[in-house]
Amino acid sequence: MGRNLVDVMPILVVSKSDEVTPSGIYTRAEWVDPGTIKDYNCIFSDLDMENAHGLFREMYGSVGSFLYIVKTAINSEQRVADEMYARLHGSGSMVALQSEIMSILHPPAMRGYVFVESSALHHVEKLIGRSGGRDPSARRGINQSPLKNAKNVLPGEAPLEDILPYLEPKAV
Repeated sequence: MGRNLVDVMPILVVSKSDEVTPSGIYTRAEWVDPGTIKDYNCIFSDLDMENAHGLFREMYGSVGSFLYIVKTAINSEQRVADEMYARLHGSGSMVALQSEIMSILHPPAMRGYVFVESSALHHVEKLIGRSGGRDPSARRGINQSPLKNAKNVLPGEAPLEDILPYLEPKAV
């Protein structure tokens, strides 16, 4: 293990079985909710790079996906979700984001919010036209049109365990 970030490599394994048998240099395996990856200390102590933890999380994002919450105006959630879908599947510049945005979810029981599954936060911000924050001076040089009624992306990733109750259908 060297001192370069390239020497640290996250490995994503997809399996239909719950049983995992680590072998080789690996001694254990564990399923990690992407929303709680920030709680893990995944960087070796001999890696003395500035912001190594943040860089590791960005690197993990290239092989995984996170759930982000977009704050919307109340009663406009479905329209915002439809507009996000239209931006992704239209003929504009957002088509390049199709491989980075995995899903757009609008649970009817949760008003004022839309869930977006993406590989990184900046992809969601670009989708809603809010890259660089809400301050127009911070967005100079970025040509984007903000999505009406999509206010911002809440900070941090949403843990899957917190989101699942809203995704399960309710009995009528």
